[in-house]
Amino acid sequence: MSNVAVKSEQERHEGLGLVAEALIARASQTPLDFWSVAEVCVEQDVPEYYGHWVLAHLPELRWPSRSNVEFRVCVAECRNVASLELLSRFLEIRSEREREQKPLFDIVTKICMDRCLHRPSVISRSLFGNATHTRMEVEKVRPLIEALCDES
Repeated sequence: MSNVAVKSEQERHEGLGLVAEALIARASQTPLDFWSVAEVCVEQDVPEYYGHWVLAHLPELRWPSRSNVEFRVCVAECRNVASLELLSRFLEIRSEREREQKPLFDIVTKICMDRCLHRPSVISRSLFGNATHTRMEVEKVRPLIEALCDES
């Protein structure tokens, strides 16, 4: 028998705080999407990236991909080396593209993508295939998005 303590769903949710509770409550009423996560973050007075960070810990609340391009952003230990800044930039550019009615992309936050030696890391999935972008920098986000979204 293992000595490892397994957290119950309730204990896991409590550790993520009020934002997790609000996201769970919202998901029980209607499927989540980018807009509902943003609304919960405004209601809870936290940055939008925090809502997506919480979603990395609650994968059961994720919605299916709705575009041809998806970016997976590691927010575990990578958060100590700019992954939250990367996530913020992806969210900012996604909002801009939505306002401009340009092709959108999905963002999935992950707890770990096993790329710790080369963090922060982003994995892109598109019609061109899958690629890992290691040691990703904030200023490289827009060119990457444009290359994949505007060519897909």
